[in-house]
Amino acid sequence: MGKRRTIPINDELMRVFSDWPGKHTGLLFPKFGPNQVSMAFRRIRKQAGLPDGICVHSLRATFACHLIEQGVDIYTVSRLLGHSSVTVTEKHYLALDPAHAKSAVNSLNYTGPPQGERNEQ
Repeated sequence: MGKRRTIPINDELMRVFSDWPGKHTGLLFPKFGPNQVSMAFRRIRKQAGLPDGICVHSLRATFACHLIEQGVDIYTVSRLLGHSSVTVTEKHYLALDPAHAKSAVNSLNYTGPPQGERNEQ
């Protein structure tokens, strides 16, 4: 917490920010402290009509979950989040939901034992 880091953004988001009015410094929140970002986000959240429970950290969690759902390896997700270790990322973001577990099991291509090798007892 309180560490500065650079996080890459995708090309689509870069286009959105490029079209944003005002001076571009390359920093998303220039001269903002952590509390100022949170306060600004609360104002924007209310203007957008989003639920009260959504905070800046919710965006971080959503970012991590979407990366994992897209198959990005846990090491890369951990580095992007700035976690001290992959274990921290695993603890918070690798909860196996039932739909994901079912999809993983269904990805196996099992057709049964080869013909003539049935295990008869």
